Amino acid sequence: MKGLKVAFRTTAPPDRVLSAFVDFSDRRPELWPNLSRTLYRAHDVGDGWAEVTEGSDVFRGIWARERYEWSTTQAEGRVLESNVFRPGSSYRLVVRAAEGGGTEGEVVWNKAGSTLKGRIIVRMIRMSRGRIVAKQFGQTLALLEEEAAAGAS
Repeated sequence: MKGLKVAFRTTAPPDRVLSAFVDFSDRRPELWPNLSRTLYRAHDVGDGWAEVTEGSDVFRGIWARERYEWSTTQAEGRVLESNVFRPGSSYRLVVRAAEGGGTEGEVVWNKAGSTLKGRIIVRMIRMSRGRIVAKQFGQTLALLEEEAAAGAS
């Protein structure tokens, strides 16, 4: 299964982008607007790892219990169980300082459907050539940029 790669650039610093990706506080659904507050639950969070259930209300609800692991430059969430995605499916974020400031990096979306609904979702995302992933991730980047601008003023 080949991952769908989406490159990005933002004025937000790399540590802030990475910390938003692995923010498993009650604020997570605010940082990631596509996540359902009712489906989100942090089961256990440790140093460099977390196990959470999160999902979306689209398609009458999709959810996945995932294990996240991260370092200072990348993080990955891997599906443990889900109502639509195959266990082992994943997505990964890689960040690096951009020349002139901010962050550049990529999201690698590598999910496989385990049900008809899941296969339809995966097909739609792949057919979008990353536009759906970029739009969702872009919402979070815009929020981080707004926060950085507000903090600078």
